[in-house]
Amino acid sequence: MKESTSNKSLAIFLIILVAIGVAGYFYTTRDRSSDQLLVGVPVNTTAIGSDLLKALGQLNTIRLDVKIFEDKVFMSLNDIGTKLTPQTPGRPNPFAPINTSAIVSPAATTTSN
Repeated sequence: MKESTSNKSLAIFLIILVAIGVAGYFYTTRDRSSDQLLVGVPVNTTAIGSDLLKALGQLNTIRLDVKIFEDKVFMSLNDIGTKLTPQTPGRPNPFAPINTSAIVSPAATTTSN
């Protein structure tokens, strides 16, 4: 009985040792060119920054002709939005436990002289 448990322990130890060896092999032979992306370092920050600055510069030159708002077609537009009805507010503290009432502190009052 003792011999079978020692054989099992030896087999488990060897399997773990082989697994560590295989993991070490794959770790040491992996492609390291993608490591830069894993750390979060941008590859080409100067091109991205200059494109952003160009786009912001173009946005500053945009001018809107206000005569559009005086046009008959614009004036004939109708608002088809839905009006929202006011709703009753919920609990004063939505994060308070449900089985207890939330304590509401009175608002500070100011008096004028």
